[in-house]
Amino acid sequence: MLNRYQNKGDWYYGEKTASKREAGATYHTVAVQEASAQNPVEFVLGLNLGNMPALYQDVAYLKQNLKLVGQDTDAKIVNVAAATDQTRTSSGPENQYTHFVKVRLTKMARAARPLQVVLNDARPAWVSQWTTQNDSNINQAGPKTFAFASLLDGVSTAVVAGQQAPIFQIPLTLEPAK
Repeated sequence: MLNRYQNKGDWYYGEKTASKREAGATYHTVAVQEASAQNPVEFVLGLNLGNMPALYQDVAYLKQNLKLVGQDTDAKIVNVAAATDQTRTSSGPENQYTHFVKVRLTKMARAARPLQVVLNDARPAWVSQWTTQNDSNINQAGPKTFAFASLLDGVSTAVVAGQQAPIFQIPLTLEPAK
């Protein structure tokens, strides 16, 4: 979490056992002092997706498939953005991230609640564009592959053994500030 990058509202971050002043520290707890429709809380998560395949670095893919999973909160992702020249050359901690996820919430539970940022695997749109179930008239249908989507389904099932695991999960905790 980036504490001074596009943040809004009354919150701070850090675990009870860690120094909140430690430079470059990674925290997974957001302590919310107040959250309401009139005073929303916004914080930004920095992600380094540089080692991920290009599909999982694509901002449009991330905007569509990156989800927040939580309970007793209305936290939602309001923006996903790639790093810019300004963030890459910044002297702040944002220079070490390739992507930024802005989260907003206006409702906070009375006790600590888990929140997860999850990227699920989804079939890219181009797969359906290049798939056909009938290749008997390929000259008029254009260059497509017969049952291409089914082939990918089979490979996926063989590789992940039928389990549809997320690409990654980032566990967070939302808790009332004390």
